[in-house]
Amino acid sequence: MRFISKKYLRNPAKELLYLTMIVTVLGFSLLPFLTARNAAAAGQITVRSLAMSSGIPSKTGSTYTFSWKNVSTTAIKGIKFIACDTAIGTYGRDASSTCASGAAPTGLVLNAAAWSSQTGFADNANAFARDGTGSTYCTPAANVLCASRATAPTSETTNTAHTIVFNTITNPSTANSAFFIGMYFYATTGDSTSLDAGTVAGAVVYQLQVNAVVSEILVFCAGSTTADAATGTTGLPASPYCTNISASSLSIGTLDSTHTNVSPISSTYGGDGKNGLLMLQTNSANGVTVSYDAIQDTDGGGNGHHGSLKVANAQCDAGNDSLDQCFHSIGTTEATMVTGTENFGMTLGLNGAYTGYACTSTAGTCHLIRETDYTPGAANAYPANSGQVTGTTTDKYAWNDAAATTQIAHSALANPAVDYEAMILKFAATPNVSTPTGVYRVIVDFIATPSY
Repeated sequence: MRFISKKYLRNPAKELLYLTMIVTVLGFSLLPFLTARNAAAAGQITVRSLAMSSGIPSKTGSTYTFSWKNVSTTAIKGIKFIACDTAIGTYGRDASSTCASGAAPTGLVLNAAAWSSQTGFADNANAFARDGTGSTYCTPAANVLCASRATAPTSETTNTAHTIVFNTITNPSTANSAFFIGMYFYATTGDSTSLDAGTVAGAVVYQLQVNAVVSEILVFCAGSTTADAATGTTGLPASPYCTNISASSLSIGTLDSTHTNVSPISSTYGGDGKNGLLMLQTNSANGVTVSYDAIQDTDGGGNGHHGSLKVANAQCDAGNDSLDQCFHSIGTTEATMVTGTENFGMTLGLNGAYTGYACTSTAGTCHLIRETDYTPGAANAYPANSGQVTGTTTDKYAWNDAAATTQIAHSALANPAVDYEAMILKFAATPNVSTPTGVYRVIVDFIATPSY
């Protein structure tokens, strides 16, 4: 999501600061986790998933986290990961390093991956490493990652949660496409038949709407909306919901140091009456999380705050000095805003007008649960503030401007599936009287992570 502010004018007589901030949705990402078809030969690993650090097409330096529960007790010395653009054919390919049907995902580079960490193995101290040579079990290629270790214990424990993490991976380049990775586990690198196997899936997207529908369901999209309530359909898109999200920006109007502007802001104060909007539907059996990370705007300085609301390429001062062209960010812990004390933040409300179950954030009946620092006030409350606020806001806000992923909501295991719940994003900002003029912006990557 992109935020851009127009230049404002200072009135020397009143010493007021005027800023116009426009919030533009640039893009978001989602990471579906898909189960494979039944195994034909090897034991089928269970509760398997792939977590990607980002779903941006062609993004380099991505981190892939593979998680599963093994079936066989035999010690594992070799692992093969093979990616294809169809689910059929990635499975049952024990000794082969080519797709039985379909083709390798365009632009994906697995073979440059570097091992990062592992858990759940009987001997985690003996780490796996990328095998750039390969052997009987695996032949390295752009879509094939071979991993091996010199020694392993005599046996593994069945039905044990395993995790292995690789980084420096390049995502596929075709936007709005899913891909599938078959995982095969071998007792030795000289084997041609795997012990266990299973398939996980991911997707790369760069648009407001993404439909990742195979046997599992995932719909995740972003935009803006005039909706500003825990109930009712006013301002929300009509069915089919994500297809009808067309607005990609919102304005919280003209800021001055005598007010805190909280979306939606009416045209009277230079706004367009809109909030941000995320909509999510998934039939995940093991829950879903929704997160964001503020893309870092590098400025050549070493003082951080690159993910704050700031002038592009402006160097931020250490300690969030109000004289630089970088807004203060509330931080990772929610807090109220004090008018005239420079700050920027976000909170969210839930609206379940289109769900197949009763859902309002005020009643606490939605399947999505907001994280503590993105719940505006009391438990289950919908944000009370909107328009221009003087003094101290009653709602609380947070914003993490560091290079890190921040979770804003999740579904509980008691109600893991989510049926078109709307997350209404409310943005708030107040300048200091000394905040410099400039065009301010921040770019945000949204990520939905279901586990099937």
